[in-house]
Parts: sequence; structure tokens; C-alpha cells
Amino acid sequence: AARSKQTQSSQPVRSAKPARAQPKKGRPKTAPPHLDLGAHLEAMLKKLPLSALARQTGWMQRVAKKITPLKLVTAALLLVSQPQLSLSVLAVLLGWLGRDTVSKQAVDERLTTSAARFLKEALGVALSVCLASVQAAKALPKSFAWPFARILVQDSSTIKLTEKLAAVYPGGANQHGRTPGVLRLQALFDLVSQR
Repeated sequence: AARSKQTQSSQPVRSAKPARAQPKKGRPKTAPPHLDLGAHLEAMLKKLPLSALARQTGWMQRVAKKITPLKLVTAALLLVSQPQLSLSVLAVLLGWLGRDTVSKQAVDERLTTSAARFLKEALGVALSVCLASVQAAKALPKSFAWPFARILVQDSSTIKLTEKLAAVYPGGANQHGRTPGVLRLQALFDLVSQR
């Protein structure tokens, strides 16, 4: 009897955990593909003459250390995908791209009217490069199928008007209950048909 107690106690004690479900046979599970959007955008934007545009618009006079033209345009494009738009978020994106700390004050100092001109020119060059690739694709033989029937670029803006024009061009009410005049402009352009 003493011998049987020894053999019983020397056996490992098993916990009462439920048995794991066996994976289903079939396709093995793979991790979803990882896309580093920042790196992808930088790779595409490196093809544009951003430094020359920054100098032409007066946004950059000397070589930038932290906020380079490439990083500003990349961060501005990434900012669009963020749920909150602020200088702090833009500073975080610039810091992440440059692997350095960028303050919101530094971003505020660099966001001038020349920065707006620079970003506008960069957008224009990017669209012209895109348009050139569309035109090159249209020149391909008919057997080549262009994958898109339309490539739409859309933008809208508002222009604040005087209160006298509010009856003709009403806008949303402000905190004082007044409805100022607002002119809404919307533009839609098809890159493929150029209309």
C-alpha cells in the first residue's frame, strides 16, 4: 500500500484547464499584409522636386534639419487620415517620420503663407505627374486595359461673405444665432477625361 502511494504522488499533477480546440484543417492563417503608409508615401514623393519647389516658393532658404520638404508633405498627407487635425498631431507625425522630437511650436513657426504656397505647388506637380502617367497609359495599345474608367479629384471651399448677402448665400448659424453669408465652391475634375 505504501508503494502505491509513492507512485501516485510522483506522477505530475494536471490542472483542470479545458483542452484547446484543434485548428481547422484547410488554409493556414497568415498575418495580414503590413503597409507602412509613411514609407510608401515618402518613396512616391521622392520622385518629385520638392526641395526645388520649397526654394521657389520661399518656404526653405537653407537645408532643413527636422522639417524637410519631403517630411512636411508626407506628414500633411498622413494628417488627412487622422481623426483629429491639430498642430500637435502634425508635430507627432513629423517626429515619427524623422525619428526625432518636433514641437508644435516649431510646426507653428514653419506653417506660413509660403508653406501654403509650397504645399499647393507640390500638389500641382503631383497631379501633373499623375496626369502624365494617365496620358501615357492612354497611349498604350487598345489591348492594354486601363484599370480605371475615371480618376476623380474633388475639393470644396467656403468663402465668408457679409451679412447683407446671407439671404442669398445662407451659411450655418454661429454662436450668436446670426447666419453669415457663405459662398460654397466645389470642384470635381476627372484626370482620365481631363474634364
